[in-house]
Amino acid sequence: MGFWQKINIFKGEKAIQKTSRTKEDFSHNIFDEEGGSATFVNAKDFLNLYKIHPWIYSSIFSISTAISQLPITIKELKDGKYVVMEEEEIITIFPFFRKANPDTSWSELIEKSVIYLELLGEFIWEIVLTQKKDAPAELYNLRPDRIKIDYSKINKERIYNYSSFSGREVTFLASEVLHISHPNPLSDFKGQSAIEPTAVSLIADFYAKSYNQSFFKNSARLSGVLNTEQELSDDGFTRVKTEWKRLYSGTGKAHGVAVLDKGLKYDTIQVAPKDTEFQESGKNTREEILASIGVPPVLVGVLEDASYANALIQSRLFWENTILPRLHKIEFGINDKIISIKKDKKRLFSFDISNVRALKDDLEIQAKIDNSYVRMGVHTINEVRATQGLPAVAWGDEDPRIKMTSQVQPTEKRDEGSGSFFLTSKTRRDENDFEVWKAFIGVGEKLEKEYIPKWVSLFEKQEQAVLYKIELLEKITSQADIEDIEKTIKIGRNAFVSLAKKMINVSVENGWLLAEKEEETIKHITIEKQSDSFQDITDYISTQAGWLIKQIEETTRSRLRKELTESYNLGESIDKIRARVQGVFEGTVREKKYRAENIARTEIIGSSNRGKLMRYKAMDNPTKTWIATFDDRVRPSHLQANNQTVLIDDDFAIGGVKMEYPGDPKGGAENVCQCRCTMRSRQRR
Repeated sequence: MGFWQKINIFKGEKAIQKTSRTKEDFSHNIFDEEGGSATFVNAKDFLNLYKIHPWIYSSIFSISTAISQLPITIKELKDGKYVVMEEEEIITIFPFFRKANPDTSWSELIEKSVIYLELLGEFIWEIVLTQKKDAPAELYNLRPDRIKIDYSKINKERIYNYSSFSGREVTFLASEVLHISHPNPLSDFKGQSAIEPTAVSLIADFYAKSYNQSFFKNSARLSGVLNTEQELSDDGFTRVKTEWKRLYSGTGKAHGVAVLDKGLKYDTIQVAPKDTEFQESGKNTREEILASIGVPPVLVGVLEDASYANALIQSRLFWENTILPRLHKIEFGINDKIISIKKDKKRLFSFDISNVRALKDDLEIQAKIDNSYVRMGVHTINEVRATQGLPAVAWGDEDPRIKMTSQVQPTEKRDEGSGSFFLTSKTRRDENDFEVWKAFIGVGEKLEKEYIPKWVSLFEKQEQAVLYKIELLEKITSQADIEDIEKTIKIGRNAFVSLAKKMINVSVENGWLLAEKEEETIKHITIEKQSDSFQDITDYISTQAGWLIKQIEETTRSRLRKELTESYNLGESIDKIRARVQGVFEGTVREKKYRAENIARTEIIGSSNRGKLMRYKAMDNPTKTWIATFDDRVRPSHLQANNQTVLIDDDFAIGGVKMEYPGDPKGGAENVCQCRCTMRSRQRR
């Protein structure tokens, strides 16, 4: 039985809402003036702000509509794997995902809930069960400003006392509601409004607008002074004042001609232009509101200094920093308090963000990484599909490398004199190129042997830090626990950054030296003496190291969050949680070494080629030529690009992708991960 059925006044409530509201219910005066200062009165003030303040409305509207329009997905545990359920199956089991209750759709419920979350810092749903009490049937939004939260010593849980319009009170137990809130450091129960930190600015804005309104209401100028040398009686004074207001006061009577009698003179009081400048004050208030709520200016139609590029960045930041944290909060609550009621099978609810344009880059990067892993034989297609909750396909366990190598069909050719081995195909292979490639790979392999153990050591330390944090918690009891564990990933970040910079730096230097050795007549010049090149390389090392560590952290964090969330929803023991964490960090030495090898090889090859390119440019070489890997593990598109020559400042075309040099991050994971191609150049003759 739902809330309205419980108190049996649903129709009466509607009538009350239509006929019995007081003037205060419709008031737009959200401030109470006491002693000459404005203050917020109660929660209703924050709700009224949504009706009357344009920046409050537009920013919260942006958040609520973004979330309410997202489709939902539910994964069901089948044969040890989570599989995406069909939409009709979801609606059959959980009908409220289409119709939350007889009067509210799912999207309406979500939209209004998010509005409450931002304005009041929380939203609260009543969860109505089926007659058998074995599944949720309906969801109702309860206005947070009408709820008082207390703790019941009898039931040993929170109780929620709801006051209706008619004054009736209904008490809900914590087990009967879903309560999502923003953290409030001053309350054990209630959430904090996202706009509360802007209270001072809002009050100042209120005064500024009130002053501005009065200013223009009085015909855009302050009242002047009527002067006379004659003595006026009380009646005469009252008559002059009344007649003056009647004839000349107000915007509709501005700029009229005044007729003065009895020696009256009118002296105006001039208003300084700065006193009418409210634009800057309003702009500052707007910026504070948007920053507090977390909405970039372009999302609410503020196009000052906007361009296509920064508009895309703002949209991405909006989703990453504002929407996604709220989605995770809501998802966790729904899984914990609603989906878990149906105990016949393990299921996980989530919002589907796969079609959010602002996040497409992340999804495309992950797709490229998955594609690269499949091509290199690290994962099968079915293993990748399983991570996405998709069913296996008949052909998904085949090793794609067999097809890839058969498409190239190279022919072995051995030079009996030198004993060197290389491939021939429709793409011309040059033995001089082989010597350049052989020297390049030889230097790279030495660096790999040096740095792979160092990466393995850092991953092991990171894994131990996470496991130690889990041991301290003993059990995952909330989303906050998961977030605390995730933060552990950043422990030792400086060590990761330092290692990355050292590895990239020495790789660039090796590439520089290799480029010099390709030209016998070139005299060695240190990078430091080439000031332009040195600065470019310094910037590259810093940027590339930062990018690399960010990718490593995000990959680890994403995998860890997924495993910990599933473990929490399944109520697993600490031993199983530990096993999941070890899986995230690829528990065996061989697997850890493979990840370290992938990172080291990819970065060493790319940075070495970057160093070669910088030396080519310093030597004023006019062109560069791609040299594909000399073995049967070469990518078909890279083999096809072999001997491709372009101007030194132009990009190679590799399978339709532009790359400045082999290993260039612009090529994406499918062209960069464990690539061992290089390039050569020739001086002007």
